[in-house]
Amino acid sequence: KPVLFTEDNTNYDHNGIGVLYDAASCVVTEEYNGAFDLELEYPVDGEWASEITQGRQILAKPNDVDEPHAFRIYDIEKDLENDTIIARATSITNDLGGNLIKDVTVTDVTAQQALSAIKANLIEPTLFDFVSDIQTTSSSQWTRINPLQAIAGTDGSIIDFWGGDIKRTNNTIYVYSRRGKD
Repeated sequence: KPVLFTEDNTNYDHNGIGVLYDAASCVVTEEYNGAFDLELEYPVDGEWASEITQGRQILAKPNDVDEPHAFRIYDIEKDLENDTIIARATSITNDLGGNLIKDVTVTDVTAQQALSAIKANLIEPTLFDFVSDIQTTSSSQWTRINPLQAIAGTDGSIIDFWGGDIKRTNNTIYVYSRRGKD
């Protein structure tokens, strides 16, 4: 069952504001190396309906394998025909979109070294970690773009030059040489 948390929560080892046990549906979609989103449909007369607001977080299990993931609500719509609230949320790691890389040039380094350089050169320090197991080396440069773009959103990104598959957790973005199992 999805769990609702306050905007500034970082500890998910409790039931937060409340368990959304009466949710009509909670669907998580993840695009390959892209968007990681949640859509929650909740009754307007549900116990926690008034608490579902923009900026709050919803913790939900994205699939049968991964641990529950935090999503930040960015849009709320009321469906009067079905008497439901539809909350749309995106991965908590998308909070990194509000940060910028000052100016970084890396030459002949592994993906982990490049990710470490990105983290060390953010305008605002972050609690998110960046981890990679890719051992090939490459070079790139990033100036005044957010770290998400440097990882996968632009030409010259980590994914563009080093390759790999992205996996997000509540506090880490992993760039694996290959994600998943055979």
